[in-house]
Amino acid sequence: MIITLKNIILIILTIFTFISILLFINHELIIINNNNINNKGNYDIDHHGNIIFRIVEEGFKLAPRGILMKSYEKISVFEKNTLDFLKQRIDQNIHINKDNCNHSSSNIDPVINIETVEVENSNSNNEYVLFDTAHGENSNITENSSHSKHIEKKGLLICNGSAIDSEIIYWKIVQGDNEYESPITPHHGEHHDRYLSFEYDAGGWNNVRMGLESLIVVAHAMGRTLVIPPPQHLYLLAENHKDSHDKQAHDEMGFEDFFDLNLLKSNKGLHVLSMQEFLSKEAVTGGLKGIYPPKNSSEIWGRELWKYLALAADLKPIWTGKVLSFSNQPNDFSLQEAFKNESIKKRFTHFLDGRDPMFYDKMLQDAHHIHLPGDSQYRILQHFYSFAFFSDSFMQSYYKRFIRDYMRYKDVIQCAGHDLVKLVRDDARKLNLDDPNGEYYALHIRRGDFQFKEVKISAAQIVENLYYKNGTPIIPYGALVYLSTDDPEGLCKKCLVQRKPCESYTSPKPVGCPEDTSWNAFLKAGWKIRFLTDYLKQGYLKDVNPNTYGMVESIVCTKAKVFAGTFFSTFTGYIHRLRGYHGLGESTYYHSTGFVTRLQLSQSIGHGWSREWRVGWTDDEGGLI
Repeated sequence: MIITLKNIILIILTIFTFISILLFINHELIIINNNNINNKGNYDIDHHGNIIFRIVEEGFKLAPRGILMKSYEKISVFEKNTLDFLKQRIDQNIHINKDNCNHSSSNIDPVINIETVEVENSNSNNEYVLFDTAHGENSNITENSSHSKHIEKKGLLICNGSAIDSEIIYWKIVQGDNEYESPITPHHGEHHDRYLSFEYDAGGWNNVRMGLESLIVVAHAMGRTLVIPPPQHLYLLAENHKDSHDKQAHDEMGFEDFFDLNLLKSNKGLHVLSMQEFLSKEAVTGGLKGIYPPKNSSEIWGRELWKYLALAADLKPIWTGKVLSFSNQPNDFSLQEAFKNESIKKRFTHFLDGRDPMFYDKMLQDAHHIHLPGDSQYRILQHFYSFAFFSDSFMQSYYKRFIRDYMRYKDVIQCAGHDLVKLVRDDARKLNLDDPNGEYYALHIRRGDFQFKEVKISAAQIVENLYYKNGTPIIPYGALVYLSTDDPEGLCKKCLVQRKPCESYTSPKPVGCPEDTSWNAFLKAGWKIRFLTDYLKQGYLKDVNPNTYGMVESIVCTKAKVFAGTFFSTFTGYIHRLRGYHGLGESTYYHSTGFVTRLQLSQSIGHGWSREWRVGWTDDEGGLI
């Protein structure tokens, strides 16, 4: 056969076309009508910023509600249909970076990541927008400069069914984090046969949260299924309420009232079951050492449940005050291999800070069911980042991001915080017409039954304490100050000293009972005070569960220009960490006598519960995680 120039050209074109098809295989694009982007009838949004569609119709025919879908691997005529169509869209000034499109397979729904949206001359109501996974110049994706570089973008917040941009968003969507599985355990495939259950801490909410964070990190690192306790009566969170999904009012609260279980489940490395699912699967079938629950029921609750789990557990480790230590490889239980690296050994010694280590060993790895009771000897009352040591610094950093991005308050709480921050800023703008940003300050003042009497001081003492070393007031005259407190009336009604109410003492009163309990000194300092009750009386936040008011207030305090809290308070401590996520950690203070600038000291790592540390939101180089 004579090979002519025409044949050569045809061969080259055929090869080029074939290569082009291969490059496009497994890529998906989707086009959405601008007018229909908020129509929930044909799509949903998940917590990774993905729009999830059911396949309405394949090919190039315009589907109902403005959806047009193309799956390249399912269309045989590639050159004519596809390239002509893409060219048409480009001619309409819609830019497509097809080389970076990313296909996520699913048995039911194709998933298309929203990461760039670039449209020119989008004045027509009929114009279409292409969403793809290109890292375009207009996207909000950044590359973190830490020792473990990663691509990240601002997190997603859904309020009233729509995604909103908000200043309160500190969480990120980090490329690859939702797929990460711990490498130190060999039985991720057996997570259905390895369990970690626990009882809630008996203290206040932030003590409960602190323990939850540590246990979730441990469950993820061990590759174990975390068993979520049922709702129960939690200390100081027992106000009767009826949420939108409740059939009747109740005063119990549980994990899902605060955190998004679906968001946590979306992380490939974390495995979760409800307590009822766990008992149905393991307990009533005799799978827990052959010990059956009372009445062989999967619905036992309260003390009956905790007593049973403690009896049926294979292990009840005592981790209180200890450091739980993990190697960076399977079966290196005492970190012998890891410690051959002197830098790891040095980091470990610094991390311990005099505490005793507990090593992830074969017993912990092989145990079918590990349970942490609520008794004081089992309490994990320290921050996750100072409780679990990972010889791999990447893992240490990963779990900081994991807690930041997955263990955040659920959207309904965040949205209420978003609304309240806007209200406070609006008030600040009205007070100072020259301030378009509506800057405000915030205080957390704990009184009531707080056991640390030395920090229960008068408003006058707080004003006196809040000065910089150069004599300048930390909160200036005329500032709007949001006051988060358990004593909005300024009466110290529940203040106790030696179990006696403060009003039963005559002057001079003991430490812990301010002579003047009012907030008048703040007004004399020129501060304009706002309480949560000021906004509730105006009808705001009327649909918010009152047991979550504290979480909502913490969001307001987080975004203040300057925040000063109560020393020893874990509520104040968590606000400090949230401010750290926002880059506001260094403008956080205590108003307590003797502790005002404690958070500005150079020490960045510590342990215990009384405060948070920079290491919780920074990487090895000191930058934000």
